[in-house]
Amino acid sequence: MIGRMIQPTTVVRQSPFIFIQRIVVAEFLFSVLLLLTTASTATESYESSGAGDVISFPLLLALIFTAV
Repeated sequence: MIGRMIQPTTVVRQSPFIFIQRIVVAEFLFSVLLLLTTASTATESYESSGAGDVISFPLLLALIFTAV
């Protein structure tokens, strides 16, 4: 055995769980951004509709969340 022994290359693959976890995190961040955008648009629409004079939007959201 004069020559070197050739070692097979090892391929390290990530588990499917890690891949799915990364997708879930990305979807969560995207949905949070969409919710924030929708909430800011809804706040502007609510305040301009005149209903903002009766009850404030954050208070209305708090009442809805506690009712649920």
